[in-house]
Amino acid sequence: MVKTQFFCLVGNEGERIEKKRTISSFDGICVLPPYPRIMETDVPVSVKGKTFELFETTFVDKYHDSCTSLALQIALNLNVDTIYSWL
Repeated sequence: MVKTQFFCLVGNEGERIEKKRTISSFDGICVLPPYPRIMETDVPVSVKGKTFELFETTFVDKYHDSCTSLALQIALNLNVDTIYSWL
């Protein structure tokens, strides 16, 4: 079973990925909030080909640019059965 990691790029999250991971071996998918975005989003050049923008967030009226909203919308789009939280 192949597990795909999704990285929600909100604000300066792109910079954090560059600092914490070897970007040349990056094998995840980056997801941007829907346009128009409240915050400017930094997308590292090396992941632009692996970056996608959500069309919309369908389950909230506020906080469309939060990492949690993006993560839950990705799960909804993928029709997942179970969502786990580390909190």
